[in-house]
Amino acid sequence: MTRGKCPRVPALPVIDVRGNYSHPAYAIFLFGGGHCTGCSKYTEKTPFSWFFRFRSCSAACNKLLMSGLSLFADKEKKYQTHPFGSWLPRMTQFNPHGQDVFLYSRTAIKNANLEQQQAFQVEAGHVKLVNPDFPRRNVEELNAEYSKRGARATSSLYLQHAFEIQSWQPRYTEERASIRVINRNYIELICRAEERKLQGVMRCPTMAKLFEAFNRDLQLITFTVWMHNRDDILNELNSVQNGILPAGTTARNGDKIRCAYCPRLISVRGMANHVVDKHPNASADTIPFIPARKEKHCPLCSGSKRVYSQRGLKDHKLVK
Repeated sequence: MTRGKCPRVPALPVIDVRGNYSHPAYAIFLFGGGHCTGCSKYTEKTPFSWFFRFRSCSAACNKLLMSGLSLFADKEKKYQTHPFGSWLPRMTQFNPHGQDVFLYSRTAIKNANLEQQQAFQVEAGHVKLVNPDFPRRNVEELNAEYSKRGARATSSLYLQHAFEIQSWQPRYTEERASIRVINRNYIELICRAEERKLQGVMRCPTMAKLFEAFNRDLQLITFTVWMHNRDDILNELNSVQNGILPAGTTARNGDKIRCAYCPRLISVRGMANHVVDKHPNASADTIPFIPARKEKHCPLCSGSKRVYSQRGLKDHKLVK
């Protein structure tokens, strides 16, 4: 549906081949975040290359994914006569001083090769699959699938859809930023009426999820929405203020939280030292609600507050 300045989401191309997104999966792909194609780190960012389905978490990964490490320039026209060439998604790299070159995703080529190897193994009678994500097909069945992909799932269709999404995304991003400001201002107004601090309310897991979901869907948070979730949000806020963080909350350095092993309130910075001093049988490296540090305590040095990097801990154990 159209929302403000943002037009409706481009329709999903209906292609009857394996790998096409269902409508729920398409929505998740657009709005649900995912893993960076470059480093596998989870990110909430939308894909930056809709055609190759590349999602990136940083400028460094953007550069990596648009380099020769991720894209294969078919200068020798290897895939134009290859069985993969009729259906692998490809883009044209225009060269004003020479011949145009097709670009393919190296990951797509790798997966196509794995799928082909699996068909050869099935043909030879092997039971174990190369990759369980691929359907079990023999060579004849795979060639039939290639014909199906080449006839209907053409690169031009994917490219057209990618251009439509690329055109839609900036207007969606602009409208989402506008909705975010309106919703935050409304929550601030509610906080004044409730005599609560905005920062504390925004930190509550229920409020954070509502804020993200309504902004994503370009919807305004209303008084009805607030009243429906008010008790849960205020209960979470009271828990945070009492040093008991609700599930889904991560401690910050300035917080005072209740120790998991005694009723004392301790700052996040001092919690590891407190555990070492007062609870020697507990691990100071795995404390509930506090993000795990890269540095670890030596398990052989009882009462020591010193922490080591992974390599430093190995060296330390060698000289113990």
